[in-house]
Amino acid sequence: MHRLPAEWPDRTEEKYMENIRQYMQENRGAATIMAAKALCLPEREIIRALEGEAVEAPLSSFEDIMKEIAEWGEVLVIVTNGSVILEVKSEMPLGKYGHGMYNIHSKESPVGGHFMADRFDSIFFVS
Repeated sequence: MHRLPAEWPDRTEEKYMENIRQYMQENRGAATIMAAKALCLPEREIIRALEGEAVEAPLSSFEDIMKEIAEWGEVLVIVTNGSVILEVKSEMPLGKYGHGMYNIHSKESPVGGHFMADRFDSIFFVS
């Protein structure tokens, strides 16, 4: 169930999405994390409301998705945590599971790190 701000009088799903879209229309170029903060919603709900701009992928496909992305060439990786919006444009290295995480490292790419995919609650592709 979605958590709707109390000040939204019409708390239907349709109105909920409409309110998010209206906010994004009025605040063109706003980062989704900033919209989430302003609307007191999880960022994934803002992204779900972006008609034609985002596709949600099943969590069960995480490893297949990572293998596919490693074949794409240069991608824009965006990581947010509430205090930082970090953007890196590079190729995504092929990774593998180890020590409970999906690990990516490569001498050819500045992108590296560890994904705790079992803690993810959503995966999105955003244009």
